Amino acid sequence: MARKKKKLFAAADGTALDVIISSPESAISGVILVYPCIGGTSRMYMVPHGELTARGYTVVEFHPRAHGRSEGQMAMASSLKDLYYLLFSTGLSEYPITAVAHSAGCNALLQVNLSALHLEKVFFVQPVFNFAESMEYMYEIGTDREFLDAISRWTSDREQLEKYLYSKRWLEPAVWYRDRLRQKINAISVNLKLGDFLEDFYIPGFETIDHIHRMRDRLVFYLSTVDRWYPVSTTRQAADTFNIPVVFMENAKDHFHQGCWNDIWNDILDRIR
Repeated sequence: MARKKKKLFAAADGTALDVIISSPESAISGVILVYPCIGGTSRMYMVPHGELTARGYTVVEFHPRAHGRSEGQMAMASSLKDLYYLLFSTGLSEYPITAVAHSAGCNALLQVNLSALHLEKVFFVQPVFNFAESMEYMYEIGTDREFLDAISRWTSDREQLEKYLYSKRWLEPAVWYRDRLRQKINAISVNLKLGDFLEDFYIPGFETIDHIHRMRDRLVFYLSTVDRWYPVSTTRQAADTFNIPVVFMENAKDHFHQGCWNDIWNDILDRIR
């Protein structure tokens, strides 16, 4: 029987983070780390706590700042810093870690210091290797409104936000800084400094394809055949380049693999026996 804890974990600076931990009744054999997409929650991934803890794993569903019920400002640097602090302060960094990440969570894990954390196996679901590339792709195929829908919860003026982000030109650093878009978007933000978030993630982009080689021997990709948020062709090319196994989820209709998470977890369970 798993001992499941839903709690707010205090980061080093006191920020309350939403962390779900399930521990086995017996000795711990390893850690399953679950890292969600931007602004998302691992609760939609149907994590099989009982099956994993029965095998001796401690399951950690980590929500970076502004994800799930976590407080604080979303930023890549703080996300990684908080992850290290969580794992080291709880002693879980001493165990081999199997990581399961979705979308932007894959980008974050590709930046992890592998000398600090022992990532034994890594499973990426619909990875995004560059945030700016993701946005450019969405503008090109006409799905940018889906992104606006996702971030509109952090603005008091959706119409004005659409005017600021009406084309992909905001992704150009010269345009972003010249037009002071960070300050303007922050002025219409609620609960999160949306301008800071966009500048942190999308202006640098965080290109991480070149990081794949560091963990190529422990990676598996799970892909849908169609993705409205990031080009599947880019991920397939990366898989070919680095010889990464790919599992195509034929029933997955979008970036979020709705209805397919049970199948993903069953495959992961087979691979970690």
